[in-house]
Amino acid sequence: MKKYLAWIPALVIMTAIFWFSAQPADVSTEMSDSVTRALLWTAEAVGLTDRLSPEQVHDLCGLLATPVRKTAHITEFAVLHLTVLFALFQWELPWKKWLKAALAVTVAYACTDELHQLFVPGRAGMVTDVLIDSTGAALITGLLWIVGRRNGLGGREAGGQEPPVPGAGQPRKADGPGSGHRRGLCGPDHGLPSHQLRAGPVPDL
Repeated sequence: MKKYLAWIPALVIMTAIFWFSAQPADVSTEMSDSVTRALLWTAEAVGLTDRLSPEQVHDLCGLLATPVRKTAHITEFAVLHLTVLFALFQWELPWKKWLKAALAVTVAYACTDELHQLFVPGRAGMVTDVLIDSTGAALITGLLWIVGRRNGLGGREAGGQEPPVPGAGQPRKADGPGSGHRRGLCGPDHGLPSHQLRAGPVPDL
């Protein structure tokens, strides 16, 4: 049950992404402009910029609309990727398969998100947007890959367990006929037949 409950955070993020993508173009633009205005207000509050006029704010909203939207998409799918990594970690996949599976799920959902936007008024689905959406997930995967390689996790299980050693736990093969004689002087009986091991008088030297 724990393995299935671990997917709840990922499903929540997927639902949020679906809702944002379902907004018509004019609504989506207004949401992006509100984020831009909030950023500009924060910059004024901390003294990074001078006080801006309404005309300047309007122009900056138009100028920053695309960067803000793309950054928001990268952030959304980066958070989704982290939740997918968390969910798949509970399934104790091998390290490499864990990273590849999580990246595949995130990219696949990015593809479905762009397909969804084809049916939303004023929105469009583009292959380049899939690549942009997957940027955060790819960076996270690359970082985890490097960390795993440096810590010798390339052959470890996702839960930190070592993979089984080939041949471990298998019964040892019995010695074949004549193996006692092949041991020569290394065995306890020095390779001698049993009738020659009887005690007898020690010859005088």
